[in-house]
Amino acid sequence: MFSKRLWLIVATGLVCVVAAWFYRSHSGLASEADLRAGLIQKIPMGSSKAEVQAYAAKQSWCNPISSAGEFSRIGPGKDFIPNNTLGWEISHYSIRQNVKVIAEFEFDQSDRLYDITVSKVAVE
Repeated sequence: MFSKRLWLIVATGLVCVVAAWFYRSHSGLASEADLRAGLIQKIPMGSSKAEVQAYAAKQSWCNPISSAGEFSRIGPGKDFIPNNTLGWEISHYSIRQNVKVIAEFEFDQSDRLYDITVSKVAVE
């Protein structure tokens, strides 16, 4: 009786450990809002562009995306302004479809971080 209960406790613990490992290794499964909040904790608003790039290199994020030098329109009828955004593929996963998790870091004119956008993009 005792050995069956002990075996059940060990098996349950092992399942919990494997589930936690899977979730952690597939962090892209979290919601976009949760991923953004986690990034803000690690890279606070106001960080320099160099600090963001150093953090991305430390995390070994792949497929850098840069829209520096491009222009975007802020609102209808507004002028085009320079777009100062860097982004990386921070995660990817395949459950029913292939999904890339992209984080974009927007900087002000002083190259200080003022917004982070996280999006999940299905790829074929």
